[in-house]
Amino acid sequence: MSRRSMKKILLDADASPVTKLVLSHCEAMSIPLTVVHSRDHVPRDGWPDWVDVHIVEAGPDAADFQLLAECRRGDLVITGDIGLAALCIGRGAEVLQFKGDRIRPEELDMLLALRYETQKARRRGKYGRGPSARSRDDDDRFARMLQTLTEAWSKGDGDV
Repeated sequence: MSRRSMKKILLDADASPVTKLVLSHCEAMSIPLTVVHSRDHVPRDGWPDWVDVHIVEAGPDAADFQLLAECRRGDLVITGDIGLAALCIGRGAEVLQFKGDRIRPEELDMLLALRYETQKARRRGKYGRGPSARSRDDDDRFARMLQTLTEAWSKGDGDV
């Protein structure tokens, strides 16, 4: 399948732990990839020529707004940001988190409420331990779900 006939993957590349996995998968499967990141997160080696790169100025949510502007119905957005995920799902995109969890529309209310409560706790000075360290299992789970979602595209099955 050519890149032109395929939906695209959009990667929220600011602090993404899955960049290499996504690049490798997209190249092997000939899937168009758009990466969005701030000037603070430019990779040392740059990006391959076939990747559509959007570098935005540093600032709160600048990369998120650019990614949202690029997002279309049927695209796959890879992000760790629940707020951005909600906006992309509202546009008809699929969303995959960095640990391999697919966010479904029916989960958004609960996830956004949890995000709100966590932010309130942080403002009160209650900081959790933070996210657990990334494991090989996280990479494997992410790679399996990415493969599942993109295989569904090639079969024309929009609902995985």
